[in-house]
Amino acid sequence: MQNFFRLFVFLFLLSFAAQAQNMPAPKPKKTRILFLLDGSGSMNAKWENSVRMTVAKGLLSKMVDSLKTHKNLEMALRVYGHQYPAQDKNCFDTKREVMFSKDNLTQMMLPLESLHPMGVSPIAYSLKEAAETELIDNLRYNYSLILITDGGESCGGNICDVVKTLLDKKINFKPYIVSLVDYAPLQD
Repeated sequence: MQNFFRLFVFLFLLSFAAQAQNMPAPKPKKTRILFLLDGSGSMNAKWENSVRMTVAKGLLSKMVDSLKTHKNLEMALRVYGHQYPAQDKNCFDTKREVMFSKDNLTQMMLPLESLHPMGVSPIAYSLKEAAETELIDNLRYNYSLILITDGGESCGGNICDVVKTLLDKKINFKPYIVSLVDYAPLQD
């Protein structure tokens, strides 16, 4: 009886091994990049022979153009500080302008044509909104977030606390910052 039981266990384990060999390899995750663009009033300031927003739009355009040939890549755009004037102090001024999709260079560039910086900088709130609405499918996608800005938070939010909270919630993304000015808090 004991030999029969051992034979049964052996055959049972052998069947799992055979099934595991026949199982297809898991599909590789696609990559999604969310660009978070500063549209606040400070982006109207001069920068060398131009304006900060013009430089930021050019950087964004070059990055998107250089990435467009990647097959497993989807990009999206979120902007903050561009819908309400600074005197309104609207600390909820953030909007996804372009949804994630492939081959969307034109869609990424269209909102930039009509974008005029004017508001405040709710960076922490924008990060939270992005993470909770756009960076939500960690099983199928690897996420990166590229923040293009000329400064820091102007709404009292704490960027580091938001990122820590997102990591605690297992919202996984790689953050990158392209700063148009030398702003020490962004380095931290």
